[in-house]
Amino acid sequence: MLQRDYIEEIIERFVNAVMDPIRRALIDHDQVACESVEHQIAELMSLSPDTAMSLSPESLCTMMLLSGIGDSIAGYCCWSMLRLADAYEAMGKQDLADLRRAQAEAIGRDFMYDTSVTPAEFEALDQEIREQIGD
Repeated sequence: MLQRDYIEEIIERFVNAVMDPIRRALIDHDQVACESVEHQIAELMSLSPDTAMSLSPESLCTMMLLSGIGDSIAGYCCWSMLRLADAYEAMGKQDLADLRRAQAEAIGRDFMYDTSVTPAEFEALDQEIREQIGD
């Protein structure tokens, strides 16, 4: 029970911390907002953003597994990284977009998360972004 409460708190903090930056990254093409989301993802694994975001997809999954809460955060990380990939692609940063997409797909595969699913906490944001930038 205590561990579940702890994980729920971590997820809630993560969701609250990335909502606005994801919005700004996709709608305003804000590079700093992308970096803010990456920082939050890295923090979930107790890694520096530079280290976490430069890992190969397989190594990133290993680090998520070692964090002890990988199963609980996989969907949130996966969805956020796919949105980062979309943002980087819109900014013309195809190499970064490809890396984030590959990392997200590896998370989905390794943690058996359907990458087409939007976590409930992000559904309203996802709809807002679609309305702003189209689908």
